[in-house]
Amino acid sequence: MTELRGDCDARVPLVIGAVGHRDLVEGEIAGLSERVRDFLETLQRKYPHLRVTVLTSVADGADRLVANVAGSLGVPITYVLPMPSDLFERDFDAESLRQYRQILGGSNVLTLPLVDGNTPDDVTHSGAARDMQYAQLGAFIAAHCHILLALWDGNEDGLSGGTAAIIRFHQDDYMPGRSDGAPRSRLDDTDDESDLVYHVVCSRDREGGAPIAPLRVGETWWLSRNERMPRTVEMPERYEVVLRRMIEFSEDAKRRRQSIEETPNELLAANDVTLSGGDRAIAQMFAVADYLAIFYSRLTLTALRLVCGFALVALLFFLVFSNLPGFEQLIYPYLAFMATSIAVWWIARRADWQRRYLDYRVLAEALRVQFYWAVAGVDRPKLSRFGHDVFLKRHDLELGWIRNILRVSGLRDDAAASRPTEAGIAIAVRDWVGDETSGQWGYYRRRWPEKRRDHRITEMLGHVSLGAGLALAAWLAFAQFWLGRQPSAELIALMGLLPLFAAIRQVYAHRRAEQELINQFQFMDRIFSNARRQLARATSSTERCRILFELGDAAMREHGQWIMRLRERPISTVS
Repeated sequence: MTELRGDCDARVPLVIGAVGHRDLVEGEIAGLSERVRDFLETLQRKYPHLRVTVLTSVADGADRLVANVAGSLGVPITYVLPMPSDLFERDFDAESLRQYRQILGGSNVLTLPLVDGNTPDDVTHSGAARDMQYAQLGAFIAAHCHILLALWDGNEDGLSGGTAAIIRFHQDDYMPGRSDGAPRSRLDDTDDESDLVYHVVCSRDREGGAPIAPLRVGETWWLSRNERMPRTVEMPERYEVVLRRMIEFSEDAKRRRQSIEETPNELLAANDVTLSGGDRAIAQMFAVADYLAIFYSRLTLTALRLVCGFALVALLFFLVFSNLPGFEQLIYPYLAFMATSIAVWWIARRADWQRRYLDYRVLAEALRVQFYWAVAGVDRPKLSRFGHDVFLKRHDLELGWIRNILRVSGLRDDAAASRPTEAGIAIAVRDWVGDETSGQWGYYRRRWPEKRRDHRITEMLGHVSLGAGLALAAWLAFAQFWLGRQPSAELIALMGLLPLFAAIRQVYAHRRAEQELINQFQFMDRIFSNARRQLARATSSTERCRILFELGDAAMREHGQWIMRLRERPISTVS
């Protein structure tokens, strides 16, 4: 999915992050392998529209056990090294080192950089610096997987970078000794998709290495942050919802793959710098989301216009039928147009055109931010946090699938942790921020006056229709009571039609959230124009990256609010 062109498998990856103990008990390995095999085969069978992949390190014990099982099933594996390979190799004895080099030969490998403050000499031996690298590794795997597979004894050993600490980070965004601040509260323990753990209980080959009671070797559990039911035998339903949304996106992309490939990629078309593979992966995912957002936007707008248009025509027939003699047969076209209006509404609601449009638009805009952050080398404030970690975090659980896509698309760039470059910053400022006629600033600067014009037309039509209706009513009253004339049926029908037309136009404007879009586009115009002015005054790449980070963060928060506002206004029948 991240590279549509030439990729024979365009399904969205379902990423399984594998962690666990190095010192597994030899006699348990066969049974643990069977549990892991059953887990991966079940996911492949249950979610054939997603591409199950494994994200793991290459340490002894659990990492290699999972990799061996995944390899035997043909599951793609991405290996993550906690530091450059020549430094990591110091962990292994001669036989383990031979296996390590054999595993990495021709494999898909990501190497994490040294943590700020660490030097190669610092991590050549055991100690706090090397532990920091393993903590970074665990945080990276936990933050970029959809399900964390843990071969764990259940013991909270308190070791930074250990299995228990990685699980803690996965569920609480907190790693003791390595994260700033405190663990997040559990007030929203039912509204998250990123904390799911599949626990395979194992022992450790050491004194006191048995699983913590009442756990037993070979048991498997789903763990989540739900304190009422933290352990369950089956995956909780709320996670199934997120996976169904990922499947839907994958299937939509598959059906329209050719059209997506034939559409110019907005992020790549004007780019004149050499992009990394990670940057291109984000751009390719953006192309998918952007095309699908436009596609479903058009369907949604067409459906809304048809619903309102058919309803208006139907009501016109009804007014003529009810007010003019000799037109009794117009009841049939009235019924036909109303039925058609309801049918269009039903099709649009059943196919979820509006929800898909909103979801895909928000995903595309988040990917736009992710892309330009990557191109510029924008550093996130916390080493253990990534752009997707906070996006839409306090919104509808179903939107968690968007963060899941961002985890996949940003995998390589997040691993590279590129430093800011003047060329990359210049590209972000020119093509993303832009000026009054280009970029996002130019887009919003053009769009809010257009939306204001549409809204004024709505208001004008409403005022004219209501005014004409009132004037007509006044004339009929004057003609009847002062001139003694009976009002004609035609004028009575027209008097009812004018306010009806105004009401339907108001319904149309309300469903399109015209006023809210004006406010949003004006807000976006302001933040991009302010960002451009501050960027022009900035004197260092560090300051410019800080401004780009704040701009992207503000833009993503605004899009999160936008989707929730418009979700409250689905296409509906006109009553």
